[in-house]
Amino acid sequence: MRSRNGLLAAALGCAVAMALLGCADDSQPIPSVNLTSSETTVALGQRVTLAWTTQHASGCSAEGAWSGSKAPTGSESVAVPLTQARSTFGLGCTQGSRKAHAEVVVTIAAPRFAMEKLPLGAAGDLNDEGDVLGYDVNDDPVVWTRAGVLRVDVGGPWCPPGGTVEPWWVRGLALNNMRTVLVMVHWGPNTDSTCLVALGSQPLPGGVLPIYEPRAMNDSLQVVGRGYWGNQLGVPPPLKEAVLLRSGLATLVQPIAGQVGNATVINDAGVVAGHYEIAPGGPVHLFRYDENGMTKDLGTSAAGAFPEPLGINAAGTIVGRLGEHAFRVRAGSSAIESLPDLGGSWSMAVDVNELEQVVGTSALLGAPDTWRATLLSAGTLYDLNDLVVDAEGVTLTDGSAVNAAGQVLAHDCVEDEDTVGCRVYLLTPIEAP
Repeated sequence: MRSRNGLLAAALGCAVAMALLGCADDSQPIPSVNLTSSETTVALGQRVTLAWTTQHASGCSAEGAWSGSKAPTGSESVAVPLTQARSTFGLGCTQGSRKAHAEVVVTIAAPRFAMEKLPLGAAGDLNDEGDVLGYDVNDDPVVWTRAGVLRVDVGGPWCPPGGTVEPWWVRGLALNNMRTVLVMVHWGPNTDSTCLVALGSQPLPGGVLPIYEPRAMNDSLQVVGRGYWGNQLGVPPPLKEAVLLRSGLATLVQPIAGQVGNATVINDAGVVAGHYEIAPGGPVHLFRYDENGMTKDLGTSAAGAFPEPLGINAAGTIVGRLGEHAFRVRAGSSAIESLPDLGGSWSMAVDVNELEQVVGTSALLGAPDTWRATLLSAGTLYDLNDLVVDAEGVTLTDGSAVNAAGQVLAHDCVEDEDTVGCRVYLLTPIEAP
């Protein structure tokens, strides 16, 4: 015997009765879906191909780590998110009021590295070609390349006064992908200059750059640092503000003029980050200057903590240190995130690449004076020493740079009663065994 609800459903039709009584649309076939991935474990940045088939489905919709409407049958190459170790790709398919769901999980494997010792006493920058800016045994700046070591000579058309005058010291600050080097040259008491030295074929503007304290440079030869409004050779600057130098012209990039500031990083799109005092002797805030010429105060997440951006990637993600801890501001966000550490009381993020990998340094838990080089990759923080193949006898203490290919520049620095000094290593990603 039919129930009263069943008789009503038959009389009205399930499509109407379902809204009143919650009955199922028994006239529609039950859909099914099968979803597969070409790989379930991948390296960071690797794509996968998702393929799916259905039965009795009129349409499908992607869920989880991908999105959009999908045909009932198909395949698609998709990017695996860079910021988490496990990503779930789901597919929901419907027929009338009925729905079927399937999902696959893709895991990003921990990176592995081969390690190469470089003939340098220290190093500070790494370009996307794998060239390294550092110093030789005489503390002179050089660029290590696969073809050999290139000297960074100043003088002549690049860095007046030049000629027969020997600088007291030369500091290599940045290396771009065309092998142009940004340097600061000290010629004597109160006499410094900022110059570009071309070790490749990139055309350069001649002479001294009108910037007092340079910090970084991009592939377009845009330079950022602390502004110098006066005679660079010898006269102390009357103002010290964060500036961007483009085609010889300085642009103020900090939110409030007249306060002490410094622009410390720049990417190839012209996005700049730095820090500045919001009032004379007052708190120091982070700021970002975007490619459209708009400046934004990012604030600070800790009262009295000094913030310093140290790295920026092509998308505009900023990393650095805020007080005694590493921080990150993601591209398109104004939120300052504290980054994980190895349990100690101090950490620093030094660089970030296009894969959102962050290199830096952290103190160990229970050993505040013991440092380890770190890599944050796919949301997981690693001690770099645990990722290197055949690293016996080496302890990487500082992560210094990471490039778009995932290569990492790191140091093994020793300071004890018998030894003081650093060894420089280039780490190149390899496939996990």
